[in-house]
Amino acid sequence: MVTTSNLHKKGFSLIEISIIIVIISFLIVGVSGGKSLIDNAKLNTAISDLYALDQAIITFTQIYEQLPGDIDNATSLWSSTSNGNGNKSISCNNTGDECWKVWQHLDYNRSDLIKGVYNGTNEAPEHLANNMLQMQNMYHTSGILGYDGKLVYFSWASINAKNAYLIDEKIDDAIPNKGKFYIRPNWSTYNDCMYESDGTTIAGNSYTSGNGIYNLSVETKGCHPRYVSSYLEL
Repeated sequence: MVTTSNLHKKGFSLIEISIIIVIISFLIVGVSGGKSLIDNAKLNTAISDLYALDQAIITFTQIYEQLPGDIDNATSLWSSTSNGNGNKSISCNNTGDECWKVWQHLDYNRSDLIKGVYNGTNEAPEHLANNMLQMQNMYHTSGILGYDGKLVYFSWASINAKNAYLIDEKIDDAIPNKGKFYIRPNWSTYNDCMYESDGTTIAGNSYTSGNGIYNLSVETKGCHPRYVSSYLEL
């Protein structure tokens, strides 16, 4: 006997199934595309933070004619701070060294060139450090030091070779062992970060003077990045 309920028991047509597949495909593409947009935004924020740090240091040297952290008359300008030694280099060997004073001399309560307030001993601004490492969800301290006569922003945390390459490509030469953005030699897990220029693996904790190559085939966080500031020579 044919009933009304039997008439309504029918499956999806080929056209309906095709439409469903198309909709699912669009959803998958949309999700992956959204993730790519988020990653690009984080990358661009990291680069903006590096440029902002550059500008803060340049502005400080223009106003005070000394480097933040190294300035030897900070206590006469601001309260609750300490002086550097004024030798035009930023030392960074221990907690409380000049590389930590940098953030305090630049902070909201002093020259007001970066966000936040820092103790000058063991605090660094997360909005600078973490945005570069945000793609890895890492929260580590970063600092500044004098290195080979230049002012260098560095990270004590690691990122993978792909993210290091993307930043390097946008702001520098995409070469991991040279330029304004580069990988710190003996802190990096080399074979998880870069190859020699001839494609061979890195031997020990050093690489040759040739142009290295980022190892984009691994996701391991093996690269410790450094960034040379464009501050004004004093």
